[in-house]
Amino acid sequence: MEIRHTSVNPLTAGGATSGVSSWSVPTTISPRVDIIDTGDAVVYLMDLAGVDSDRLFLEISPKEVAVTGQLSGKIPQGALLYGERSRGAYARVLALPRDLDSEHATADMNNGLLMVRFPKNNNRTT
Repeated sequence: MEIRHTSVNPLTAGGATSGVSSWSVPTTISPRVDIIDTGDAVVYLMDLAGVDSDRLFLEISPKEVAVTGQLSGKIPQGALLYGERSRGAYARVLALPRDLDSEHATADMNNGLLMVRFPKNNNRTT
C-alpha cells in the first residue's frame, strides 16, 4: 500500500490525468466507511474485501483522504452464472476535520479492512 501526502484533491485536481475521470464515476465502487473518534485520534475504517494492498493507493491532504485502486474480482475458469461480487475500479474521498494531524497518519490493511488513523492535533488554534 502506498501513502502519498498531497495538498490537493487527487481525484479532482489536474484534469483527466489524475485520479478517476468523470467518465468512470458511474462504474466506480465506493467502499463503505466507519469513522470512529478514539479520544486522541480519529480512525477511518473501510471495507475493501478482495483488494490486494499493492493495488491500494491512499492519498492524504490536510483536508481529505482519498482511496483509489482496483478490485480484481477473479473468476475461476468457466461461465459466470450469477454474480454479486464487486469488480473494477474503486474510489472514495472523505473530508477530514480540521483538528487532525494528516502528516502523521498511519494506515494498515488487515483481512480486507483498511484502517487509517489520524492523530488529533494537540496545538489547535481557534
